[in-house]
Amino acid sequence: GSITTLTFSSDGRILAAGNVERNIKLFDSTSANVIHTFAGHSGMITTLAFSPDSKTLASGSVDKAIMLWDVVAGNSLQTLRSHPEKITAIVFSRDDKNVASASVDGTIKIWKPGTWREQQGIKGRPGVLALAFTSDSSSLLAATADNILGRWSVQTGRRGPDPAAPIDTNALQAIAIVFSSD
Repeated sequence: GSITTLTFSSDGRILAAGNVERNIKLFDSTSANVIHTFAGHSGMITTLAFSPDSKTLASGSVDKAIMLWDVVAGNSLQTLRSHPEKITAIVFSRDDKNVASASVDGTIKIWKPGTWREQQGIKGRPGVLALAFTSDSSSLLAATADNILGRWSVQTGRRGPDPAAPIDTNALQAIAIVFSSD
């Protein structure tokens, strides 16, 4: 089926592919053999993210759910249902202490891996397309379809200083944001 999202594990050994048929395939990146197929969403897969240790995969869908998958065992761990609209982005912090998710209405959630309890609920701008934690995992940035970047404190959920560099919204349309490791 038609692939809608792709991501590599942090070690580069596994490629995850989500599709319109509501499933996710994990491929060995060297041999291209299918390792696991995950099914459980009731709508098209919109976003995927591996944990820093590559043992957990999070998937988001138009069904408004986030599913967590055990990459090693090949099974479902948990389903999170807290967003009011389709999921548009998921990201793990580098220190693996937080996971952030966003839905198209601008709702952003910060989850605690392991317990998967919601730590923060943030109301961002509608049209969130991408999320990224800062390298020290203290702040979360969200990019929207109208080229706005917002920044929030992970600890408090309060809006923080916006990124220092101005963005020429006539020249750029943000569809992804990534921080370098330094």
